[in-house]
Amino acid sequence: MYKPNNEMNILIKWLAKEGVPFEVVPFLLDGEPSIQICYPDMKHCLLDAVSHKFSYGGQAGLIEVMGEGECEPLTDHDVIGWLTAEEAFVIFLKAFHKEFED
Repeated sequence: MYKPNNEMNILIKWLAKEGVPFEVVPFLLDGEPSIQICYPDMKHCLLDAVSHKFSYGGQAGLIEVMGEGECEPLTDHDVIGWLTAEEAFVIFLKAFHKEFED
């Protein structure tokens, strides 16, 4: 169903390797298969990453990340697009480590 997107696949690989909890949620958007990466899971999603034709940078194969609450550098419902897997990974990693600091 999902068409592989190199940046999203890299992000999934790095999150898993680092032990950051996440859930991959498949969905259809305008008839096209896509995925959403939710941290830590879909039910308690603090951050999510997508890459599709309507996301910021999606047509170039890049990632858009949205935050719920304070997930530096994002504030509530803030969106950052045009991210590489490395840039998105840093945001997810900061949120993961922030949980242990609070």
